Amino acid sequence: MGDNYLIWKEIYNTGVPLVDDQHRDLLQLANRIYEASTMRMEQKEEYLKSLLMQAVRKTVEHFNYEEEIMEKFNYPGTESHRREHNVLRKRLQDEVARISRTNRIDSFRIAQFLKDWMMHHVAIADNDYKIYFMQTGVIDILQKEALADGGQG
Repeated sequence: MGDNYLIWKEIYNTGVPLVDDQHRDLLQLANRIYEASTMRMEQKEEYLKSLLMQAVRKTVEHFNYEEEIMEKFNYPGTESHRREHNVLRKRLQDEVARISRTNRIDSFRIAQFLKDWMMHHVAIADNDYKIYFMQTGVIDILQKEALADGGQG
C-alpha cells in the first residue's frame, strides 16, 4: 500500500483494548477502501462492495460493544453517545441503500465518511468516556480483562 489515507494518532486511543483494536481495524479498512478507489482493477466494484460490507459489519459490532461497556460501567453519557452512534448507523444504512439503488459505489465518499468518523467521533466523543473510564478505574478493569483473555481485547 502506498501512502495511507488515515494514520493512527494517539488521540484515537481510548485505553480500552478491544475498542482500540476495533478503531484500528476500521482505520485500516478506510485505507483499503481509499486505496482500492484509486486503483484500476478487475472486479473493482465487487471488491469495494466487500470492503463496504466489512466496514458496516465491523462498525455495528464496534458500536454495540462500546454501548455495552458504557451501560455495564454506568457511563453517564451513554444515551447521548448512543444517539451519535445511531446517526452514524443511519448514514451507513443510507450509503448501502444508495449503492443498492444506483449500483454504484462512491468509494471516496465512504472513505471520507470513515475518516470524518475517526477524526471527530473517535477523537472527541470517545474521549469523553475515556476520561470517565480513567477516573472511575474502568480502564484498569478492561485492561486486566483483556490480559486475562490472552491480550485479545
